Amino acid sequence: MSALQKVPFLKSSIICIGLIAALWLAMPYILFIFNFSTNICYSDVVSDITDLSVSVANSSSIEKKQTYSDLAKKLPLYGYETDCGSLKLKVNELIQRVNEAGYKK
Repeated sequence: MSALQKVPFLKSSIICIGLIAALWLAMPYILFIFNFSTNICYSDVVSDITDLSVSVANSSSIEKKQTYSDLAKKLPLYGYETDCGSLKLKVNELIQRVNEAGYKK
């Protein structure tokens, strides 16, 4: 009789220990991938806001500047708890509304 047959839970215990060890070793890579995608999201948002700010600053439209000012104050910014996905949606909405305000006559 093998050792695995003598102890009924030895095989499942070895499998569980192996899975826990694999997850423990994979954790730094998982965290890196999560942080990388979050950082890319924030980089995109900052780039979009920068481009829009330059566009608004170079515009002569008072309505465009006022729309930008009003909507920028309403962005969902909560420090380190800010959700980049919802922030990106609001920034895209801000870009659309500011661009529409610039075309009104």
